[in-house]
Amino acid sequence: MLPTVLFLLLSSFVFLTAAAFRSNIHVIHPIPSFVLSPSPSKRPSRSCRFLSVASPSTSDPQQQQDVASSSSSSSSETQNQPTTTIVPIESMRVKELQTELKILNIDYSDCFDKESLVERLKDVREGRRRLSVATSPETNVEPNVSSTDESSTRTHDSGPTTQQQLETKEKRQFDKDSKLQELRSMKVRELREECAKRRIRWAQFVEKEELVQALITSIERSAEFSVSGVMMPGEVTDLTEEQLQEELSQPSEAPLLLDIYATWCGPCQMMAPQLKEAAAQLVNRVRVGKIDSDKYPTMARKLKANGLPTVLVLNGSEELDRIEGAMMKDQILKFVEPYI
Repeated sequence: MLPTVLFLLLSSFVFLTAAAFRSNIHVIHPIPSFVLSPSPSKRPSRSCRFLSVASPSTSDPQQQQDVASSSSSSSSETQNQPTTTIVPIESMRVKELQTELKILNIDYSDCFDKESLVERLKDVREGRRRLSVATSPETNVEPNVSSTDESSTRTHDSGPTTQQQLETKEKRQFDKDSKLQELRSMKVRELREECAKRRIRWAQFVEKEELVQALITSIERSAEFSVSGVMMPGEVTDLTEEQLQEELSQPSEAPLLLDIYATWCGPCQMMAPQLKEAAAQLVNRVRVGKIDSDKYPTMARKLKANGLPTVLVLNGSEELDRIEGAMMKDQILKFVEPYI
C-alpha cells in the first residue's frame, strides 16, 4: 500500500511541475544565436533591431510607431548616402570607371587601360577641385590664344626668331664644353663603344684625345640637326623619354617623324626596315626616331597612341599629322613630304 501511495505522489508532483513549466514558458524570450555570438561582424544591425522590437518597453502603440518611424528614417538616410566612397576603385569595372569619370566631367581619352582609369579616378577622389580646374574649358582657352599669338608673332616678326637662334647656339656651345669634360672623364673602352654606336671608325686612333675629338665632332654635327644631339641624319634613333622631351622642347628646321611601337607588335616589326630605308632617303631633311610604348607608357599616353604602330609628324611640341598602322617606304615618304 505504501509504495503505491509514494508512486502516486511522485507522479502527481511530476505532472504539476510539467504543467507549471508549460504555463510559464511564454514568458521566456529566446535570444537568437547571432546575438550571443562574440564576433561583432555577424550582422549587429539586425540583432539590435530584433532586441528593440522584442523589448517589453515598446508595448505602447505610440512608442512602437516612434520606433518604426525612426528605423525607417535611418534606413532612408543610409540609402541616400553616396556609394562611391564605399566601393573600392580596384574592384570596379572599366565601364563603371568611365561612367563615374564622365559624370564628374573628367576627360579620360588618354586612358587606354584599366590601370590608367583607376589612377585617374583616384586622383579625382583625392583632389577633385584641382582636377576640375585643370580640365575646365576656361583654362584650356587661354593657352590656345597665347600659342596663336606666339605663332603670329613668329610668322610676322623675324626679330624674335633670330634671337632665339642665337640663344640656342649659345646653349649648344655651353653643352659642347660640358660634353668635352664628360667625354674626357670616360674610359677608352667606353669611348670606343660610343664611336661604334655613331659608326665612327676608331681603329686608327692611338691616343684617347683622338677618340674624344672624333666623338665631339660627330656630336656637334648632330647637335645642328637634333636638339638633344642624339639623332643622326639618315638614321632611325631609338629615343628615351628624356631625349624625346628634349627634342620636343623647341622647334627645328627638320620636323620629327616619330614611330610609337612595341616589340611584340607584328606590324611594327614589319615597318621597321621600311622606316630605315625612308630615313636613309630623307637624310637631314627629317629627324626620324622611334620610342617603345612598353618602356615609356606615360609618353605613349601623352601622345595619345591608340593603336600600334602610330606615326607622328611633330615640330617642337606641335603635332602636324598622325597616322595609325604599318606603312611601306613610299607611303612614309608621301606622308611626311608636305611638312618638309
